[in-house]
Amino acid sequence: MVSKINGELVYTVYAAPQRFSAQLEMQDLGLQRFAILWDKNPQYEIFELIDRALVSDLLSPVSMLHLSPEKLTIIANLPEGKNADVISAVYDRRWNEYPLQIQWQSWEFERLGPDDLASLGTGNILRLNGPHVLKTENFGVYDYEDMYFAFKDIEL
Repeated sequence: MVSKINGELVYTVYAAPQRFSAQLEMQDLGLQRFAILWDKNPQYEIFELIDRALVSDLLSPVSMLHLSPEKLTIIANLPEGKNADVISAVYDRRWNEYPLQIQWQSWEFERLGPDDLASLGTGNILRLNGPHVLKTENFGVYDYEDMYFAFKDIEL
């Protein structure tokens, strides 16, 4: 998605195979959709971090990612209910154990929920564009069967 005002890249929708549902439960292989939110100085290293996170099964509840020079921020919808605190603690611990670094650079990790975006600073790119992106797109983990409509042959 490109800004209508200045023509700059705002976000990219990324889709990848995913073995876990948004509730972090094992499922048949599905397709996960999430956004990469960009700012004026894109950090293209995010693609390497995404690939590693996919292999480590860390992305299923993620709906948006943003990489700044100092920090990787993810917007995730973790399951709610009886074991929500335990799931959140384990999920955050796994991300914090995950090496957020490449050869000459490393980042801090921050996880936010969609409701946390409004509490960020007024100039923060996540606060400026995040709510609109989350409202505009359908992010999550979908069964491939739900996606078949785009590939079915139409008989005339």
